[in-house]
Amino acid sequence: MKLFNMVKVDIYKILKSYIFWIAVLTVFILCFTATLYTDETNRKYTIINVLLNFNRDTILQNIDYSAQRVMILGKTSKIFMFITIVTGFPFISVFCDERKSKNMRMIIYRSGKAKYYIGKLISAIVSGGLVVTLGYIMFCIAVSFLFPSINEFPLNMQKNFNEVITYYGKHEFTFLYYKIGSIAIIFSSIIEMFIYGAFAVILTFIFSSFITNKYLLLCIPFTLKYIFDMWINKLQLEIWAKNMEGGVIQKFIVNNCSLEMLMNIFSTNKVIIYIISYIIISIIAEIVFATIMNRRIDYGE
Repeated sequence: MKLFNMVKVDIYKILKSYIFWIAVLTVFILCFTATLYTDETNRKYTIINVLLNFNRDTILQNIDYSAQRVMILGKTSKIFMFITIVTGFPFISVFCDERKSKNMRMIIYRSGKAKYYIGKLISAIVSGGLVVTLGYIMFCIAVSFLFPSINEFPLNMQKNFNEVITYYGKHEFTFLYYKIGSIAIIFSSIIEMFIYGAFAVILTFIFSSFITNKYLLLCIPFTLKYIFDMWINKLQLEIWAKNMEGGVIQKFIVNNCSLEMLMNIFSTNKVIIYIISYIIISIIAEIVFATIMNRRIDYGE
């Protein structure tokens, strides 16, 4: 019960913080940066560009501009570039303030070190997931008003939406599409975004065990993820250059090790594998966090 109360207090502090809602608003804005249309000159139009430059009659001529399609494309926005920052900032803000207030020792004394460390991991994961999920939900609500529903398009154009269903053909929510409509896919996207945000904060959580500077806690995970993403892109280009005949390890890294895989986790046959993998990663992160904190005389203060 102490663990539950500790997490509840942490989440309450995070939700009460203006930083949390700034992060949510940032996710909301970033979702509009997804590319929605590319013209003949290879000029790319983001969702916001389409809203500013296209009238409703033009939008109704292409099923890709339906609200449901735009909601799904919102996940492919530039959020991946800043995911470690927007998910980590609310947690580290509260955690670092707790250190400065000297309340950490008292909390550890009352709850025990093990529960305290586990509680911090849960708080980090939940807050990271909530930031991305709430921002994405706000985006979906806005899009439902800004773009026409798929039902407003001609029936022959609505058939093209099956391409989206094909894309999601392997995930477990597909059968719901035929029961409750496209809301099933949106619902699965919301779950994917929560999982994505929850695990995106892991690296920041580990560094918070021995770094107390908020700006370093934002910059270091951001930089490391950027370097890792560039490395994966390089491996992918090498595989393509060899006509997809890359090594087994190269293919495994490209196909399984990108954090962005979690944004489409239900569209693969590896749902359970991915979830188990990231649970193991979370356990390792908790062990590293607890080990470092225990070796500090000040317990991280």
